Amino acid sequence: MKILVCSDSHGDVQALLQAVAWSEPDMMLFLGDGEKDCASVAANYPALLIRKVYGNCDFGSQEPATDEFTEDGKRFFMTHGHKFSVKSGLGSLVREACARCADVVLFGHTHRPFYMNTDELCIINPGSIGADTHDFGVMTTGRKMRYDACSIGSGDILPHIAESY
Repeated sequence: MKILVCSDSHGDVQALLQAVAWSEPDMMLFLGDGEKDCASVAANYPALLIRKVYGNCDFGSQEPATDEFTEDGKRFFMTHGHKFSVKSGLGSLVREACARCADVVLFGHTHRPFYMNTDELCIINPGSIGADTHDFGVMTTGRKMRYDACSIGSGDILPHIAESY
């Protein structure tokens, strides 16, 4: 399955739509701060499965703060990150992900892409799709998983990290 991972669109619907059009995902994971922007994605791509959590700027959202699911035998835990103080470090987030037996933890909030894969846990922040660099990620699940960190620059999509695990 191909999964688009986005966060922090902050009203930049065009960047979200461009990432969806380019990646042609089966599923989109949205990690908060712009959750209403996903309505335009859903309207333009009605067959696309979208999972989302709320962020600190998603006032009045009915979305959950966290979500968990299993895909291709991997356990995913996703959150915006503000409830885990990710701007001060990842300890709280990693402890929660491990307590939930996650294989992959996804978060946003910092607006900076981050990727780390350990023996126990893969930690991913796609960055901000709404920031000047328009960062996002594309994950492919299966027997082996692959993660590509991408950005939209001058209208082109530029993958700049490719990791398989």
